[in-house]
Amino acid sequence: MSDTAEPDDPVRAWLSLPRRIYLDTSTLQKLYDFGAEIFEGKPFEPGGRASRVQGLADEVDALRRIFMVNERAMFEFVVTEASLREVVNRAHPGYTQWVYDVLGTWLIQSEGEERPTPTRPLRTGASA
Repeated sequence: MSDTAEPDDPVRAWLSLPRRIYLDTSTLQKLYDFGAEIFEGKPFEPGGRASRVQGLADEVDALRRIFMVNERAMFEFVVTEASLREVVNRAHPGYTQWVYDVLGTWLIQSEGEERPTPTRPLRTGASA
């Protein structure tokens, strides 16, 4: 099967979608900050610094659409060790816990499957 889907073949287009999506820290932050707009369809009304970020509305809309497709596609959203390190280094406890929750969900959903990168909880503090 080709990596490129034909526009007139919806089944092939569907099958060409990735099954795993790796979440970088920028995407994790957007999901955390704008979850109501992405998951609940609330109007996007950025305030403060977010209101000055060009293209942010388009990124939030793209994430909303990805998660709409995910209602049927059932992607696996993966948090890697590198992303976890970046999150932990930001030292925002609520955000860090939320990212660990995302990781925990993926680990539960992918139990018994081969994982592309080793993922384990990171220790915080000086000994990490």
